[in-house]
Amino acid sequence: MTIEFKNKRERQAIWLLFGIVWFIMGLFKIFETEQFEWTNTWFLILAIIFLFAFFYRKRKQYLTLENGVISKNALFHKPLKMSEIKRIDKKSEKYILKTDLRKFTIDTKVIAEKSLSELNTELKKLNVEWN
Repeated sequence: MTIEFKNKRERQAIWLLFGIVWFIMGLFKIFETEQFEWTNTWFLILAIIFLFAFFYRKRKQYLTLENGVISKNALFHKPLKMSEIKRIDKKSEKYILKTDLRKFTIDTKVIAEKSLSELNTELKKLNVEWN
């Protein structure tokens, strides 16, 4: 199951817009000077980062729940086995899933309503303490 971002289109459009803007600025910087300077490539590097983030976020969403494992779809993510969860702390706009060794924070304000209800259903299936 995939837990999707809220306002998915707007978020993705921002990443794409920044990527295009940095790319155009990088091209202008490179062709503007007569002598090539490596510092002018920073704009292109930023463009690549933003465009990579756009395509990554378009393909992957916020969370993935598969085979009893929950993971955030970030560049460096650490999956969490749902069987290891001992307690769930429900704060104002966050769920903090606690195991014996670590905490896993879920920001609920960025999750779409339908996906949030699916996440709640899956978390309620766990027989753990809620605070």
